[in-house]
Parts: sequence; structure tokens; C-alpha cells
Amino acid sequence: MLVLWWLVCMAIAGVPLEDALVRVADKARPAVVHVEVVKGPSWTPALQELLRAHGLELPEAAEAVARATGSAFIVSRDGRLLTNQHVIDAAVEVRVVLPDQRVFPATVVGSDPRTDVAVLQIEGEGPFPFIQIERRPVKVGQVVVAVGSPFDFQSTVTTGIVSAKGRRGLERGEIQDFIQTDAAVNPGNSGGPLLDLNGRVIGINTAIYSQGADQNSGVSFAIPADMALSVVEALEATGDVPRPSLGVEVRDVEEVEGDASRRGAEVARVVPSSPASAAGLRRGDVIVSVDDEPIPSADDLRSLVLARSVGRKVVLGVVRAEVELTVEVELADRRDVGIGAVDVPEGAESWLGMDLVDDGSELRGSLGVAEGEGPLVARVTRGGVAASLGIMAGDRVTRIGGVPVLDLEAFRKRRDRLSPGAVVVTLTRSGDEMLAVLPIPASEAEDGGELDLEP
Repeated sequence: MLVLWWLVCMAIAGVPLEDALVRVADKARPAVVHVEVVKGPSWTPALQELLRAHGLELPEAAEAVARATGSAFIVSRDGRLLTNQHVIDAAVEVRVVLPDQRVFPATVVGSDPRTDVAVLQIEGEGPFPFIQIERRPVKVGQVVVAVGSPFDFQSTVTTGIVSAKGRRGLERGEIQDFIQTDAAVNPGNSGGPLLDLNGRVIGINTAIYSQGADQNSGVSFAIPADMALSVVEALEATGDVPRPSLGVEVRDVEEVEGDASRRGAEVARVVPSSPASAAGLRRGDVIVSVDDEPIPSADDLRSLVLARSVGRKVVLGVVRAEVELTVEVELADRRDVGIGAVDVPEGAESWLGMDLVDDGSELRGSLGVAEGEGPLVARVTRGGVAASLGIMAGDRVTRIGGVPVLDLEAFRKRRDRLSPGAVVVTLTRSGDEMLAVLPIPASEAEDGGELDLEP
């Protein structure tokens, strides 16, 4: 029935569906590559070299490698590639196989775990075939084409329609505004393009929904081109992805002014000198939409704002004392808005370019993190050691050298035992665990301390 509907629509438009799909496949397939990755458990060659330079042995697990595959697509003649961050996460070696079976090494230019976007560069002489990725409106019901390497079957083309937009609540990535499709996407499609019938990339395939079986069930998700391009532009310009902020602390509202059919995010606090303050937002205002998109919860507000670019103006639908208002706010870098949170409280511990504090409900709400064990990173100094390793405000330090640190007191005791060299620090972010190797200069350690390297 769905295919018949497509045929009728395309016939009305004067373009046979088969011809349109063939043109898209012919245009896209030469630029979609198969990605082969050799992974280590978060131990890149640079980190291994750092440890060995200090005469430290790697834990046995660090020598283990794993292999993974996925998809990517070329977006420039010189071999720039886009893919998912989870495809190349912890990569120590990346190769790409073109449809003509040429094989090239590739380097990671930059990646952003919070959106699951990564930029690669082919190490070889071009020109290479490429396809365009564009900021274009996506409509529910439009026909889309997915290209990739499901189950390692390279250059596979599937088709479907856009089932929904603005899907959130998936586990992968913190900033979510997914395009949902019913195109057949399977393991190995991750990082491949989602295209419209003009052959333009409108998204990056990133996830599937399945119950018990790791295969397509008619529900798949793609990162919108708008979000991906914002990340790419930031990575290529500075190597960093700034996070936009309104400068408000918010909480869920189940109904607005007694209307249970409306929900929103109530402003609990406005950060002084923030974009929200400049725009006139007040405590008690309820934000019900962003750029005309309804906001049913505080999490939805955070996700929509974080998906925008720093400097972009957004129009908020606000209810204030039963009066509906529209407020325009220009988003700022959250690092320039005090991380969009509270002032770092007294007693914070500064260490290697980050301020650590004990847990607190106000701080958790401001940083958007759940209750848990381990000191919170309240602030990261731009250009410091912690920032260079990708540590962010809202991360939680749980172990130092394999030893648990449940609070700031335990952290101080553990830190004071460290020797100059390096230490493996375990952090959690949105429930995911990650490792960072922090260099310990002599000024940060006591003589006679010891360094544990248990993972």
C-alpha cells in the first residue's frame, strides 16, 4: 500500500519513483565509504606514549584491541568525511574502503560525543567523489534514501519515509533532535547518509530501535543535517564545540495555568548577565515552545537549545501570569554564562583546570545531572588540562587510579597520595563511563606518594 501511494504521488508530480531513486543511488553510492576501525579501550597512541614517557606500564586490558565497522560519506573533493562518533570512538586506526575498492587510512579531525558526530580526513590524493549536506527543512511523510554498509554489505541502498521529527529520549548522545524513518537501517549503517530525492544529505543515520534483536524493526533515527553541520563547522574552526545557553535553571511543569493539555519548563532561576536576563525572562515564567516547537519538559528545552548554535537567536513562547508572550533570546556560549548554573560554592577544589564540588541539589539542577556518587565538575577552565582532555562541567569523578572517590574529602585524600607522572581518572557523563589520563606535575603531588594504574 505504501509503495502504491509513492507511485501515485510521483506520477502526479510527473517523476517516476523508480527513476528518482535510481538517480539518488547513482549520485550517492560513490561517496559512501565502508569504515574499518581498530579500537583500544580508550587508550590512543598519544595516551600510551604519555604513560610510557613517565616509565609507567599500561594495564593489561589496555593492550587489548577490538575491531568495528560502520559507514561514512565524503563531503568534499579533498576527502573530508562525516560519520558517527560512536563508530570511531577509542579508535587507534581507521581505514576507509571506497566503492571502487580503493583503501585509504583516515585520521580523526574531531568528534563530539554529545551529538554523536565525527569528522574524518582521508589520507590520500583526490579528488574524491562527494555529496552535499545541507540545512534543509524535513517534512514528515517525505521519501528518503539511506546508504551504508549494513552487516558489512557495502553500498547498500534502502528507502522509506520520514516517520517523525524531533524524537528524543534515545540513550546514545545527550543532545537529541532525531529524524525518525522507516528506511531499513541495520548495524553497519551507522554514519551513513540519509538523503532526500534530490540526492542531498538531510541526516546521518545513527541508531535503530529494536526489542531483543539487533536488526531493523522499521524504526530508525538520523541526526539532522542542521545539527551535524553546526558541529562540523565548530570542530573545523576551533577543534571544540561550544555549547549554547539561555542562562536559566528550569524544572518540569505538568500543566500551564490549570490546562493539563499544556506543559512546559518553568524558570526557577535566571543567571545574572545571561541572555535570558537580557531578554527579560523572569523566575516563574513557563517556557512552552522554542521556535514554535512545543516544549513538554525541561529536558526537551535543554535538548532543543543545545542543538542550536552559539549566537543564534531563538524565539521562546512564554506564559507569564496567564499572559502569553514571545521572547527573542540570542544564545551565548555556556562557558561565558557560568555554565548556565550557580556560582561555584565555597570549598570547591581546583585541580588541573577544573573546579570540583560535593553534590548538591541546586548545582545538580543547574548542570542538568542526576544524583550520584563522586565529586561534580562545576567548572572547566578554557584552555586548561581538563578541557584539553574533553572533561566538561557536569561530569562526575568516580575513581582516581582505580580507587573510588565518593566525595570531595575522599578525592583530596586520594589526590594527595599521587606521585608526579600521570593517573587514570574515571568519570561518568549521563550514565556513561569514560577514562582520562591526567598528567600530574610535581606541584600537584606529594613526594613519596604512589600511583595506581588499575583501570
